[in-house]
Amino acid sequence: MVLAKKWPHLREFGVKLVDLVSNNRKTEVENLPSDARDVSFSFYKMDAGTGIEQVKEKEENNELLITALKPQNLPNGPINVFVSETTIQTQSPMKILTDSICTYGVPEEEKFELLNRIRISYALHKGNGIEREKLVIARLISIAIYAHTHSESQTTSSFFLYEPDLISSVAELLHVEYDVSIPVQTAAIAVLDAFIRYRNRCQEVLTAVNAGVNHGILMALFRRTVSDVASPSSNLPQSFVEALLQFVNLIAAHTSGVNMIVGAGLIPLLVQLIENRLANRLGIISKTMQLIDSVHYSLQNGFTLFCAAQGVNVLVERIEASFHQVLDFA
Repeated sequence: MVLAKKWPHLREFGVKLVDLVSNNRKTEVENLPSDARDVSFSFYKMDAGTGIEQVKEKEENNELLITALKPQNLPNGPINVFVSETTIQTQSPMKILTDSICTYGVPEEEKFELLNRIRISYALHKGNGIEREKLVIARLISIAIYAHTHSESQTTSSFFLYEPDLISSVAELLHVEYDVSIPVQTAAIAVLDAFIRYRNRCQEVLTAVNAGVNHGILMALFRRTVSDVASPSSNLPQSFVEALLQFVNLIAAHTSGVNMIVGAGLIPLLVQLIENRLANRLGIISKTMQLIDSVHYSLQNGFTLFCAAQGVNVLVERIEASFHQVLDFA
């Protein structure tokens, strides 16, 4: 849950989720004022002797560690840990965490969240784009896991109560014009895949990705993917393509969703995918056929549209080509 939380300060400085990972929007992040990178972390100290006792347990194993981690005697009550931007620029996150534990006696259950806050502030500095991207991916995957393992009401109280625009923010990561890396987009699809399974969030996801618009976020990404996988020199990961097909398959399972994506031009793109005869993309064909079956099952005139797009002819030719490949291999 700690990794899935929204990053502090960013909303008040006008920085959106896509700004953190878009190659076109680095300026917004790198020009943040210095106080946006300060760390302010609060916890409630229940036992003034807890930190010292933990150190004494390690006394027999490592005497030097005791000197580094021995906390000051602080009274019980609310404690605020403050780390300035200058400190974050000049020291490593683990060194800052160690010093904070020594100074404030941070309890065991609060250490990871403090470390995560320090890493976030460190990643916001100029030149730390790779670290920033890793943390965004970690956050997206954490959200997806939480959504898959918790009820809709729990997810609402944990995320949407504090970030009502979370779905639209994640959908922005799929926009082809923002030049977001494939690993980030794969994680974003995982989040939307999890949210669309909630009954009351399905329509919100469809709206966020412009499912019914030919030039919307989803169909633009799908067209680019179909074009990329048709090239022998493409290095597009198979995991991304399969995640996208799975997400579209979920949309096709909904009555309103299948009408939207088919109306936006999905079927001709599926026919193009079937035509792909590259050996390293064979796995995509089976996923595509599953999606075509879903469209046929969910849409009354799905097969008619498939025939109109020359789908039957292309499918027969693809089967014939696969048959010859098997004979050649034998």
